[in-house]
Amino acid sequence: LANALQPGSVKKINTSAMAFKQMENISFFLSFAEKHIAKSELFQTVDLFEGQDPNAVVVCLSSLARKSEELFGKPGLGPKLSEIVILNKDNKE
Repeated sequence: LANALQPGSVKKINTSAMAFKQMENISFFLSFAEKHIAKSELFQTVDLFEGQDPNAVVVCLSSLARKSEELFGKPGLGPKLSEIVILNKDNKE
């Protein structure tokens, strides 16, 4: 997913069926995601690998999907983030 959004962002992808190699791939993705979304929206490797917290995985993927158009020029998913508009005393921007 990381390389689909930003080609070359994950240099090494393990194709082994060994558990620690699969967990390493998840860690590579999380390193990518950490650069683009809030730390509070990340999941832990075990949340995905062992299925401990699938909701945390969905939160992370949704957050990344919401920002994909802005960050990578790829189609996004869900509503865009709100922008802060500061008004002066006359309620004008």
